[in-house]
Amino acid sequence: MATNDIKNYLSFKETEFINSNEPEQNAIINFSWRAEALTSLFWAANLIEEMPALNAQFDVYSIKQLAEIIGNPKEFITTITLRPDEDLTAMETELYNQHWRVRDARLFGKEMPEELNPSVVYERRYGLSWIIGYGDDWDSVPTDT
Repeated sequence: MATNDIKNYLSFKETEFINSNEPEQNAIINFSWRAEALTSLFWAANLIEEMPALNAQFDVYSIKQLAEIIGNPKEFITTITLRPDEDLTAMETELYNQHWRVRDARLFGKEMPEELNPSVVYERRYGLSWIIGYGDDWDSVPTDT
């Protein structure tokens, strides 16, 4: 981590988690789920062609460029090409709508649609909402519906 200055790219909460000798179980679970937000980042950066289904976790380690990104984050940041703004906005809107379906099911005691995993939907929306500029930083992206 020190070799490539990865620590310079971590958010406050990520740094806090990494520096914790004994993180609470809930923090471990939340941190591991946040990796699902990377799916949206990979999609936005054209590292995956289509947004994977919203009912199953995506294997972020299947992205062959991941090792290169971690190995040289500065190069990745300077060479990244995002999808067009209208595509990013359209996908964020789609994720917003699916997030509303999750909330609607929970609020009104409806059966959860089988094509949606609530945690996957939330994390993917979180990542894409951050990309299009919602929130002050990675640790505080609003996901209101």
